[in-house]
Amino acid sequence: MKNIMKSNMKTNLIQPCLLAALLSLPAAVQAQFSYTTTNGAITITGYTGSGGDVTIPNTIIGLPVTSIGDNAFDGSGLTSITIPNTVTSIGQEAFIFCTSLTNVSIGVGVTNIGGAAFECCTGLTSVILPNNITTIGVNAFNSSGLTSITIPDSVISIGVAAFADCSSLTTINVDAGNLYYSNAAGVLFNKSQTTIIEYPAGKTGGYAIPDSVTSIGDNAFYGSGLTSITIPDTVTGLGDGAFGGCTGLINVIIGNGVISIGDGAFESSGLTNITIPDSVISIGDFAFQSCTSLTTVTIPDSVISIGFSAFRSCSSLTSITIPNTVTGLGDGAFGGCSRLANVTIGNGVTFIGTKNNPYPGLQPAGAFAGCYSLTSIMIPNSVISIGDYAFQSCTSLTTVTIPDSVTNVGGYSFASCSSLTNVTIGNGVISIGVAAFAGCYNLTSVTIPDSVKNIADGVNRDMSLTVGAFSGCENLTH
Repeated sequence: MKNIMKSNMKTNLIQPCLLAALLSLPAAVQAQFSYTTTNGAITITGYTGSGGDVTIPNTIIGLPVTSIGDNAFDGSGLTSITIPNTVTSIGQEAFIFCTSLTNVSIGVGVTNIGGAAFECCTGLTSVILPNNITTIGVNAFNSSGLTSITIPDSVISIGVAAFADCSSLTTINVDAGNLYYSNAAGVLFNKSQTTIIEYPAGKTGGYAIPDSVTSIGDNAFYGSGLTSITIPDTVTGLGDGAFGGCTGLINVIIGNGVISIGDGAFESSGLTNITIPDSVISIGDFAFQSCTSLTTVTIPDSVISIGFSAFRSCSSLTSITIPNTVTGLGDGAFGGCSRLANVTIGNGVTFIGTKNNPYPGLQPAGAFAGCYSLTSIMIPNSVISIGDYAFQSCTSLTTVTIPDSVTNVGGYSFASCSSLTNVTIGNGVISIGVAAFAGCYNLTSVTIPDSVKNIADGVNRDMSLTVGAFSGCENLTH
């Protein structure tokens, strides 16, 4: 009986001490971390400390810390972070914009690094990925200061642009035992080296893609220091953003096997000219947008479609011939090509810009809007629809003939064409959109055929006043 009582007394003494220890820890921890509890485990959701060297504890209130939540340390003043072995997951954007972060110690329990977890950590030059990691998310280390990285054997998935735009990254290595990825000359491939996954952005000069490659992944060369690239005939497609942001890329040879040029494939690159091979069928949205040094481009007869803003803001482009095989020009296809003076539209084109903007979050874009140097345009008889803003602000355009095949003239389609003096509207036109010719103050002559059933009136974009189809055409007599 006495022994039992003594045992109980010891237990009663120990429990308050343990409780006090557990309670003293969260008081200190809570000053730095916000967290949630789920199924007996802790997720760090925020950090309110002063930065510097930070160690995430193994436990909080006696429960294991198993994950770092999305945006938990977003933009904080960390200089180093130690992640304990209890953590299995690092959330999306967990350390994004931690620009002072120079040292990261990732515990061996981590299996997943979320999308953009260390994006824009410009001070982070190196990191050791432990052998249990299986997944590296999209943009995980994008625009960080990494100089090299080694992918361990355990990794089975690497997201798009995981290491893109890391301007100091010259080498991506892969452990030889990895079953899914490999490297050659510092470039990341799939295991069989048929797909280029990531080309280190800090790797400069020219590069010839090996003949084993059949596809170039999305953002594979994005923001890299390439000056020239040779794409072999074995490659059938260029991924979205494949060479986007390669401002030093001047010379490109595209092999005859390429069928499609992905969205934004060469966007904002340094190209001065490009020959698209006869194998290409489609040119994606934004494919060559903002290639401001591009002066000439040859579009072959094989091309069927030219996407939204495909050549938008190619401000050095002076002439373009669209072959008969092309059936339509996406909104903004050549918009903002301010020096574009000569345009030949093939007889297969059925629409010049679409009726509705396919990217509602972007400003409306006309197929040739802002082509200030364009003095004349021949619209072929194949065209059925002229989309909204199609030729808006083509300030050098003097005459326009809309063929009988056209049924719809879109809103703002010729608005602010201030040099336009004469318009002929074909007998097939049924509707003329809001402000279609608004601001064409030099327009003196226009004939509206009996086929027209609707001449729109409406409100301008800032909702301030009514804008008729011919509003502001004060010199128009008939």
